[in-house]
Amino acid sequence: MSKWKDGYKVVELCDGKYISCMTQEDQAVVTYMVGTVSVPREGAGPLCVFTAEDVARHFAEVFADFSVFTCRYTESRAKHVWFPCKQCYIRRSRMWEPLAELPHKTALATQVLLLEEVK
Repeated sequence: MSKWKDGYKVVELCDGKYISCMTQEDQAVVTYMVGTVSVPREGAGPLCVFTAEDVARHFAEVFADFSVFTCRYTESRAKHVWFPCKQCYIRRSRMWEPLAELPHKTALATQVLLLEEVK
C-alpha cells in the first residue's frame, strides 16, 4: 500500500470545476473534487503537487483563476511529467510529449486527494 503524504495542489477554476492548471487543452486535464481521489488520465504522466505552501501560493498568485488546496498524495516513481501526444503516435516516435521544467518543491503523484482550499 502506498504511503500518503501531505502537500498542496494548485488548481484552476474553469466552468465551475477545479481542473489541472498549466495543461494544454484536453490532453491531460484532470478534474478535482474535494474529498475525491484524482488520478492521471490514461497515457498521461503523474500529477504535480507542491510540498510547501509558500511555493504553491507564489505559483498560484500570478493567475486569477488558480486556487491552492491542501491535499494528500501518493508519490510517483516517475522523474518527469508528460501528456499523450497524438502527433507522436502519427510519427511513430515516442508515445508522449515532455512538459516544461517543474517549479521548485514540486512532487510527482500517482493520486491526489483534494482536502480544503487555503485562504
